Amino acid sequence: MKAVKYNKERIAGQLNELWDYTQKVAAEELGDDTPTDFPPIDPQKIKETIEKIDEALRGKPVSKEVREKLKYAKRAIKAWI
Repeated sequence: MKAVKYNKERIAGQLNELWDYTQKVAAEELGDDTPTDFPPIDPQKIKETIEKIDEALRGKPVSKEVREKLKYAKRAIKAWI
């Protein structure tokens, strides 16, 4: 019984430490509102990449889900350009 009680207390202590750590990490990440610098997106490059993917998949057995995603990407890039 002493071992069970000791282990429960030890585990509870470890969980509390873990919780405190995750709270600290979350606060740091959520508190950091510094904008990240990303390079500008080149729509033409995206269009070319979509075309390459389409060509590579042409005539190959590809799931319906993948085909739908490719079709969506084509429509989205047309609307963007």
